[in-house]
Amino acid sequence: MSSIVFAKKALRSTILEARKRIPPNERELQSREIALALTSCPEYQQSSSISCFLSIDGEVDTSSVIEDILKRGKRLFVPRVEKISGVMEMLRIYSLDDLSKLSPGVWGIREPGKISNTGDGPRENALNSTLDMIILPGVAFDSLGNRIGYGKGYYDRFIASYWSARKYKPELFGLAFKEQVVEPGTIPLEEHDESVQGVISPAFSGVLHRVASSDDADNKGTN
Repeated sequence: MSSIVFAKKALRSTILEARKRIPPNERELQSREIALALTSCPEYQQSSSISCFLSIDGEVDTSSVIEDILKRGKRLFVPRVEKISGVMEMLRIYSLDDLSKLSPGVWGIREPGKISNTGDGPRENALNSTLDMIILPGVAFDSLGNRIGYGKGYYDRFIASYWSARKYKPELFGLAFKEQVVEPGTIPLEEHDESVQGVISPAFSGVLHRVASSDDADNKGTN
């Protein structure tokens, strides 16, 4: 195990333990603040096509965000992990009724099947479409937009695949409880790690923190 991988594993364990200790009422309060800040920001409001994770216990609750995306008539894409290959896809959810019929997938997270639950036929795949925004989960974030995930690399690989297929990177926004935000320099980085353009967390004044724009032409920074 490399020193970076070992350091990531140690940080992941520390932050997940801290997240576990957040009281349920505090987790609910922070989730509401995060959802309000996200759905009020211009990047979200101007996006017509959004990928958002379906939260599980312990994570920032995205249920109200998911509902808001569908109620506003935006196109919603959620993750699906192929059991054999381990490849993560983003497939479209067409309605709240469609959403309510999803079943648990590889990690016990609700996932869409290849065919919609509401008679819309094969689901639209984000690799064949346009995504304006990806709302990411994560274990830890910092104010520079660095992120450490759960260690499987699903989002890093998906974003790389999307860039390869579309030659475009959507806005990347991470959601985090204040206990998940660490000081810059704390997160060990590898070349393939994707950073985000915004972190939404009560750790920041105003909850929404935009990362300073990069000169990297491959990224769409926010101003």
